[in-house]
Amino acid sequence: MINNNILLAKNKAVYNGLVKAFSKKFGSNNEFEKQLDAINLIAAYQWRIHAGLYADLYLEKWALGIGKRIWDDNNVVAPILPKATQKLNILHVVTQTYSVGGHTRLLLNIIRNDTNSLHNVVLINRKAEDAPDWLHEAVKATGGAIITLCEESKVEQVAILQQLLVNQADRIFYSIHPDDSVSVAALAATPRPQVLTINHSDHTFWLGSILSDVVVCYRRWSLPFSLSARAVQKVELLPTPLNFEIVAPNAKREARNVLGIRDEQIVILTVASAYKFTPTDEHNYYRLIRKAIDDNPQVLVKVIGVQESEGSNLGFEEHQRIELLGAIDDPKIYYMAADIYVDSLPFGSFTSLFEAMYFGCFPVLQFNPTDMLVIGQEPALQGLVQHPHDENEAIKNIQRAINDIDYRQQIAQRGSNLIQQHYMGKGWKEYLTNLYRDSAAIVTSVRDISDIETLNLRNAEQQNDLDAAYMSNVFFGDSINFLLYSLLERIDKFSIKDGVKIYLSLQKEQQRMSLKQLLHFIKNKINHRYK
Repeated sequence: MINNNILLAKNKAVYNGLVKAFSKKFGSNNEFEKQLDAINLIAAYQWRIHAGLYADLYLEKWALGIGKRIWDDNNVVAPILPKATQKLNILHVVTQTYSVGGHTRLLLNIIRNDTNSLHNVVLINRKAEDAPDWLHEAVKATGGAIITLCEESKVEQVAILQQLLVNQADRIFYSIHPDDSVSVAALAATPRPQVLTINHSDHTFWLGSILSDVVVCYRRWSLPFSLSARAVQKVELLPTPLNFEIVAPNAKREARNVLGIRDEQIVILTVASAYKFTPTDEHNYYRLIRKAIDDNPQVLVKVIGVQESEGSNLGFEEHQRIELLGAIDDPKIYYMAADIYVDSLPFGSFTSLFEAMYFGCFPVLQFNPTDMLVIGQEPALQGLVQHPHDENEAIKNIQRAINDIDYRQQIAQRGSNLIQQHYMGKGWKEYLTNLYRDSAAIVTSVRDISDIETLNLRNAEQQNDLDAAYMSNVFFGDSINFLLYSLLERIDKFSIKDGVKIYLSLQKEQQRMSLKQLLHFIKNKINHRYK
């Protein structure tokens, strides 16, 4: 059994040592490139290995200082982006895009739903041609373009991005990774429009919350948490936008025919990345589902996101009526065919939940989630269903939905209506209109964060800290091992010798190993990895 207090203390110790080591190495020189890489590495560690903070004044002050130095001498010529004269020009700053998952889909749906603006996208760490075709099509349809800065140095990226922020946008969205030091340093440039940073990782640390002008949350839970734990200036709610065509009356029957599902069969669906099913003593998805369907032979379970080869490591056993389908780019036909949607355990995938609800699935939420994973108060769920208290209550909820068709269909219809009201069309656009209206003022000077005391920055509640430390351990394992992996990933940024010295400074028990021995060890690791 993992002791979360010990885990959190260890994570904090490694973080403090990491900051000390890099500050000593690069903090007093003008090597901005290495400094930005160092900030990136420290932030990447905090993002994945929770060390008790959800925002970091030290790192943001460091990034801001670099950004100011670059802006003072900034005479670079930035690419010219398409520009509209009769509507808003929206600039999306994006660290990286993905063809699957919710991160880039959120960007896509904001663009698709905001038909009254021109949208441009600048990619920090991804080539433009590698962005999904559907994102290119959506941006082009608004009159905009996608450009990339991935072939530039970090210092050059900051300089170009600063020019774009100041000169080529009416509103700016940041859809950035929690460790994106470049985008945060660029915030030093003024005057510019307000930067609206999307709170993609609202349950973890991320870089930039203190300097962002507005933090845009897609969960109600994130609003007060961001104010207390991230020292943000302002928060706004923008529910995750969904974008689907109107469902035809016979779509469900046709989808079930294509998938070979008989009329009397009931389909339970779950869609989530494989890691979200990592079992714990309390939360075990397979155990829950198996108990719920054992006495209901007419029920089929389809899990998207987990391959058969991954199942045993995630607690799954072979079962005639539980099918692991792996990753599917467009699961729409499964949404249409399903009757009940059960959220993944122990980590939910609420965008998939909301998508399933739109297509008429009865929603079953996680039971007894940690505070930071609660979604029961979201606009689509409030007054509709609640989080079950424990596994037995979750099983009863599933079995009632299986056996009571009228109840199942009534809740499913109400849920679909709520999704359409808040997450699509006119209802969602009202949230966006309010956001644009409230962020119209120009930023003439960056927020003063020189006085730490005035920000009242504090850690989150202790239980949230322990929960986050536990989740990061489930996701990424031991903090020292993760740090070693991170250093190996950045061999092109820091010398192997620098990496080894930093690593040694953090792990006293390794001090008995000489620098030469550990250097040889890491070189072997690199050769093995890249051969």
